[in-house]
Amino acid sequence: MVDRDAVSSYAVLLMSQYIVERVALLTCSGPYPKMWNKNQYVGRIFVILLVLNLVVITFLNSENLLAKWDRSTKVWSREPVVVNVRDRLSIDRRDGPSKSKIYDNIGREIPFLPIEDLTNADYGKRNLNSSCAWYPTFHKVRIHNDYWQEYHNGNVTNFIFGAYLDRRPTITGGKHVVRVLTMMNFMPQHSNEYPASYCQLWYDEQSQPEIVPVTNIRPIWLYAWGHGSGNNYAHLLTCIIPQKYYKWVPKSVSLVASPCHQATNNVRVIYQPLGEHEEKKGFAVCVKGLDYPYGDMSHRIVEFMETLRALGAEKVTMYKLQVHPNTTKVLNYYERTGFLEYLPFSLSLEGANSPDYRHLQIAQNAYGYILHEVVPYNDCLYRNMYRYQHVAVIDIDELPTPVGNFSNWHDLMEYGEHIHTQNCQRFASFCFRCVYFPKYPEKPTYSSDIPEYFYMMRHVYRVREHIRPEWATKCLHNTDWVIATHNHFPMHYSWDVCPSYSFDAADAQLQHYREPLIRKTLNDPVVDTNMWRYKDEVIARSLKVFEELNFFEKETIHEED
Repeated sequence: MVDRDAVSSYAVLLMSQYIVERVALLTCSGPYPKMWNKNQYVGRIFVILLVLNLVVITFLNSENLLAKWDRSTKVWSREPVVVNVRDRLSIDRRDGPSKSKIYDNIGREIPFLPIEDLTNADYGKRNLNSSCAWYPTFHKVRIHNDYWQEYHNGNVTNFIFGAYLDRRPTITGGKHVVRVLTMMNFMPQHSNEYPASYCQLWYDEQSQPEIVPVTNIRPIWLYAWGHGSGNNYAHLLTCIIPQKYYKWVPKSVSLVASPCHQATNNVRVIYQPLGEHEEKKGFAVCVKGLDYPYGDMSHRIVEFMETLRALGAEKVTMYKLQVHPNTTKVLNYYERTGFLEYLPFSLSLEGANSPDYRHLQIAQNAYGYILHEVVPYNDCLYRNMYRYQHVAVIDIDELPTPVGNFSNWHDLMEYGEHIHTQNCQRFASFCFRCVYFPKYPEKPTYSSDIPEYFYMMRHVYRVREHIRPEWATKCLHNTDWVIATHNHFPMHYSWDVCPSYSFDAADAQLQHYREPLIRKTLNDPVVDTNMWRYKDEVIARSLKVFEELNFFEKETIHEED
């Protein structure tokens, strides 16, 4: 590769040498040329020498020139030659991370593990007394598939995923409670069949735990849907905090079968209230674990995220299983911008947590995976309950959209919150009737001005009829009223509200981009361009993302002579 500085310097040297030679010719001895004017030539020589001095001084003070001038040989050096120095290796000689940095890394990788406390020698001395409720330290905690902690109570095993402080007055009536989200290998028909359990609440402010009974166990599943052994079922356990502790926030909680047992679990309690000058925002979105390891879903995710933004979403929470590297690049981008919270997830089932193994496990046991879907949905609900008024629980091929005069979720919910019926003054959730937008590969492209990588915007053919209310529905859940949600509707909610209201299809619909379960409904499609009201905004924002992430293919353009 040619060094332009070296070439320029060499050219200056040649020029200087030429000038010197010309001066020598002009000043040499011998007969003067004919009509030689001595004064005129002396003046010219003086100017030439002055210019030469300025050139030499300027370039000799240049670091580039000095670097290329070999003082010992008085010649210009060539390009540097890189050789291997075999007595040294180019290895990483940096110091390892600090203990606090390691703890931060573990905290991101395993969010519910209070690692800084588990390894604290002083915390290991904590107990109610010398024979009761010792603090569960690092080596006592049983971690299952990275993100779950085990609690065994007789024949019943709980795999604990998360814990949350719930102080919502509309639900708890002014009480403070801790909710513990678990998968349990037990699904009884009656609530009195659950064995008794206790919460050991651990605080930074004192060394003794506060021990209280589990007062309520809510299954996030219905017995009639399936209850066989060999599967794990989602539950939400509740422990009421004594009033004298309201001034504090519990750091972690442990489930035990007897008050004095030393626990095998220690779960960080999540509490994310509004700041002093913050106000509750409008809409967050919850998406289950993403398991697309081999297909590139990057373009679908970008279109999905930018459409959610146009609808009114202010935050999206998704959960990691395994996705294509390009999809990871997109998700990391949205995480950096603050629009996405991307959290780790795994299954509580037996087996390796290797991504490929887990993907095969999901394919072989789809029912077992479906049972897990409500865990990220409810984790997302509790992470956002103080900061957002509504959370949408959806998949990446679904869009709950306003229809008609409502332009976004905000407009729609202003209308929805004023809906009353004879028996219901308020509703926990507002739900959207599902309508399918299949592929229809035999149909011609309806619009030629939308790039082919905008799947939802280009697919405007749908089945004619909406599914009946409450079937295959998805909802916007009011965080003031919902205690636990299923994929399709609220499972548990405050006693003084009705569960859900289904919008009329003329006002809103759930646009589900997949094949319908009833194949004959494909035979009478209609065109629905409802999403096109957001088309220009979504395409413009998406193109910026594709450009920034360097997704556009490159091609060489040969100019004609």
